[in-house]
Amino acid sequence: MTPEQKKLRHTIMTRKASIEQRRRNLKPTSKNRLLIEARLDIQIAQLMVEIAPIGGIPKKWIEQI
Repeated sequence: MTPEQKKLRHTIMTRKASIEQRRRNLKPTSKNRLLIEARLDIQIAQLMVEIAPIGGIPKKWIEQI
């Protein structure tokens, strides 16, 4: 893996961690909780598509589906 690919992969993994943190911080009583969770799931799916050609999808990501 080239240094550019490593940097891009790290960036994608950081973005996913940020999305997961936002999901954990959602209040259970929020009106739009389900809608927000669905949007975050879509963002994670898009990150999976982005990271697949750069070393593959991490095993932990697949297990969380």
